Amino acid sequence: MFRFLLSAAIAVASSWAVPAFASGPPIIQFNGYSVTISAGIAPGLNPKEAVEKKAQEACESVGKSARLEEVIQIRSMRSHFFFICL
Repeated sequence: MFRFLLSAAIAVASSWAVPAFASGPPIIQFNGYSVTISAGIAPGLNPKEAVEKKAQEACESVGKSARLEEVIQIRSMRSHFFFICL
């Protein structure tokens, strides 16, 4: 019984994790004028392309294009990317 519950828990957890990962880095703020995206930064991991693509998609939804203004390190391996929608 325990093995069944453990398998079920793993299946549910993995089904939650895949969509979040597949959709790219999360947008944490968007108001039509700017967008902030959170992404992990580690050796061998460069999220710049994924972050820029996500920001461009957000800004295009209001007929604008994204321009990177600032990268703010919030933890040792996590940064917020702040874009202006022009």
